Amino acid sequence: MAELLRSRGRGLAPGVLSSLALTTVLTLLMLPLRAHLGAATSGLVLVIPVVCAVSLGGWVAGLAAVAIGFLAYDFFFIRPYMTLAVSSGRDWITLGVYLAVMLVVARVVFDLQQTRLQARRQTEDTRQLLEVSDLLIGDKPLDQLLASIVDTLQRQFRLTSAAVLLPSGDRLAVALGSARLVSGGAALAALGLGVALAVQVPAVAIMGFGMMGLGLAAVVPTLFRAAGSQPGIPASAGIAAVSTMGYAGGLIGPPVIGTVAGVATLRGSLLIILAMLALLAVAGRRALARPKA
Repeated sequence: MAELLRSRGRGLAPGVLSSLALTTVLTLLMLPLRAHLGAATSGLVLVIPVVCAVSLGGWVAGLAAVAIGFLAYDFFFIRPYMTLAVSSGRDWITLGVYLAVMLVVARVVFDLQQTRLQARRQTEDTRQLLEVSDLLIGDKPLDQLLASIVDTLQRQFRLTSAAVLLPSGDRLAVALGSARLVSGGAALAALGLGVALAVQVPAVAIMGFGMMGLGLAAVVPTLFRAAGSQPGIPASAGIAAVSTMGYAGGLIGPPVIGTVAGVATLRGSLLIILAMLALLAVAGRRALARPKA
């Protein structure tokens, strides 16, 4: 974020000073050749301080460089020389074109710089997330995995401290058991969706979808917990498998529902979800039941 806001703060003064110094040097070099260069060439040369100012100080420094260059251009290269007065309409047009071109150049350079900085930041964020992902899919005990994640997050994001907070227990899961919780949550979700589809009253439909969300809120974390605690399967592999299935459903589900809705109706297509919830309610207890020794 500091790089994206370079137009403010420490980069502003170097940008303005560099444009002032470059404008002075270039003006002194062009003055002996003023009669041969012409006003247009002199104006193009004064683009250099604007680009330098934007690169060092950002947009505000670029505006300051445009103002400095405009004054120098008018004072030294527009007749009558050594004064800010303008003698003809043609010179006014020349100054106007110069100002417009300099503002466009400053803005283009600034936008390119911001794009480059954002791309660099996104690349760095992606790299950091990949490092965390590598830790998650690694075959390590839970305590070592959590310690590695905390250490990586603290190092990559330059945090003074970091911690992972885990719940001490799930009251519903402890009281009912994972199998009953999944089965009951899926049944509640199926009941809510069925009510929303059957009763064509907005208030009742909202309540039905609320019941569906409440039921699934108990199902999803239980499934992830069960995936990470299967005997003979590393926790990282089990969680990754469930996550992959979830992403696949998010990609496949909407096109399938949309296609069915085009043939039948949206209400008819949502019956697919109702049927899958009912199947989960019936088969969930058996799928999560612990095998007897």
